[in-house]
Amino acid sequence: MSGGAFLKGLTGGYVAGQDIKDRRTLHDAIYGRVLDGEPGAWGGGDNRGPGRGILEALGIVEPRAQGDGDFNWTGERFTPSGNGVDASPDVLNQSAPASWEQERAGIFDGESKGDYDALFGFSNREGGRFSNIKLTDMTVDDAIRFSNPKGEYAQWVASRNDGTVATPMGGFQIVGKTLRGVKKGMGLKGNERMTPALQDAMGLYIRNTQGLGAWEGYKGPSDPSRYAARPGTTVAPAVESVALPSAAPQAAPQAAAPASDTMSDMLNARLGRGIATGAPVGTYNFGV
Repeated sequence: MSGGAFLKGLTGGYVAGQDIKDRRTLHDAIYGRVLDGEPGAWGGGDNRGPGRGILEALGIVEPRAQGDGDFNWTGERFTPSGNGVDASPDVLNQSAPASWEQERAGIFDGESKGDYDALFGFSNREGGRFSNIKLTDMTVDDAIRFSNPKGEYAQWVASRNDGTVATPMGGFQIVGKTLRGVKKGMGLKGNERMTPALQDAMGLYIRNTQGLGAWEGYKGPSDPSRYAARPGTTVAPAVESVALPSAAPQAAPQAAAPASDTMSDMLNARLGRGIATGAPVGTYNFGV
């Protein structure tokens, strides 16, 4: 198949009626120009948009790095309020099924690896764009502001998610829209800090109101000892108890592991091509 015929399927017509004879022509035919404004400049600038994905899939250009060279934010940078209180015991101590701790571990397996500060692509970690953002220090209202669909975080995610805005946050990868509903449903004032304990309570609330299907990354219950409770956190009590095999003493908690191959496979399936970013993935990654 000629390059021209290939591009006809992409653009609805032949490019100047010519066969595409080399990769540079294909690059320029798809883009026409690059971000530095120089038409026909091979490799000049870091292109964005659907065409970039085509070129990456064909192996014509290298996949974009997770740096910030292709995302220039000109809006207001997020600043947390710096104020907050611990959620009340009534909020934290919800009734939970006996299976909750294992289900919680299964959610963490497929979503955040137990990182209560997790952002898209683990960009909260050292070297990431949002390494200065610590969700567990924010209030609920701070997190809602941070997840504004027009804000820096949402738009940065969109630049790496084929234009789809998403604002996944925390251990349960809750997006802003869901968080707003959780705030209302749980009767929160908004000044509560997003501590691991509160996030656990939010995860349980979502589980009880939407079911475990709310997390696409959830593949079934898992060993809760992999995610030992952090100091100062609480886990909602079970309505019924169940005897569990005694576990051997656990070593000190390890740093959260990078996204698994399974997570990458899921992202590939969602995007339809092999350019997984290693981001936490799940239902909540693809809302606002």
